[in-house]
Parts: sequence; structure tokens; C-alpha cells
Amino acid sequence: MSISELSRKLQMHQGMLSDIINGIRRSKKTEAKIAAFFGKEPMELFPSRTREELDAMSKTEAA
Repeated sequence: MSISELSRKLQMHQGMLSDIINGIRRSKKTEAKIAAFFGKEPMELFPSRTREELDAMSKTEAA
């Protein structure tokens, strides 16, 4: 399923959904909504990350 399709099903803006899925933005309410859609717990899809982990992920994606 594409982000576009998921955003329509969840009635969310595509950009915001993309930012949350990619870890750019955090929203516990929205993360819970996404997780519920897939029948998962939010922590399964959106684990807590330290600033160092997020920075390392950004550097890896930029390379």
C-alpha cells in the first residue's frame, strides 16, 4: 500500500503521514492510529529512538 493510499484511508495529509512514517515528525495520536489500522501496537511500528540513532539514520539515508 502506498503512502497516498494509506493517507486516504486514514484521512490524513500525505506529507504529515510520510513525515511520521519516516521518523521526521512524532505524534503519539497519529502513530496509534496508524498502528491500529495495521492491527499492531504503536511501539512495534514506531520504536523510541535516541537523538544519536536518528542522526545516524539520517546520515545513512543521505549517503
